[in-house]
Amino acid sequence: MVDTGYRKKAYDFIKKEVAAGRQAYVICPMVEASEMIEAENVVDYTAALKEALPGISIEYLHGKMKGKEKNSIMERFASGEISVLVSTTVVEVGVNVPNATVMMIENAERFGLAQLHQLRGRVGRGKYQSYCILVNGSDQDGTKERLDILNRSNDGFFIASEDLKLRGPGDIFGIRQSGEMEFKLGDIFTDANLLKTVSEEVKHIFSEDPDLEKEENTELSRKLSEYLEKSYDRLNL
Repeated sequence: MVDTGYRKKAYDFIKKEVAAGRQAYVICPMVEASEMIEAENVVDYTAALKEALPGISIEYLHGKMKGKEKNSIMERFASGEISVLVSTTVVEVGVNVPNATVMMIENAERFGLAQLHQLRGRVGRGKYQSYCILVNGSDQDGTKERLDILNRSNDGFFIASEDLKLRGPGDIFGIRQSGEMEFKLGDIFTDANLLKTVSEEVKHIFSEDPDLEKEENTELSRKLSEYLEKSYDRLNL
């Protein structure tokens, strides 16, 4: 993990890897510049990177591109025609380019740890030594400590668990993607085993009585309907 002042060294390293015949990804959190959010975007970043690394084939990829165009870019990258691919998280899964050895992630603080773990899994898929460079663009307290979890483990389950503890799971009903769940009695961390047991029991009940029409489920059906009625105004559908 590095700060933004390390970019020149990172570019020099990418240049060195490309000279050795390897390829690199650069991940940005946004497609285009925004007045609301200060973060790197693939369009402007690609233009700046082409100036910083002249003579190297650099292209960008993002989810707003048409399917045919995205496929063409990925095919050219996979074939080695493109040396550096600047992309959003659209390459997070389902991409296999064994020759890519560098993953540089800008504004790493804007991604969840589990997502960063998925992204760095795009490199190291071949026989060559791979590298993941996390660029931290924030000076907020706790950001460095959170990202450092990735340095301590390659276990995806452990990383996801730590991310859940730090960020919170957000709402089941509502739009928050982080923060504490509003459970009245249970705790998602200390009562994890109990919640798992409850989940399995719920699946069993609904497999036996999907509409909760049996006499023994009458009160459960009433309570569930009452709860949902109170929660409808918070649903994000």
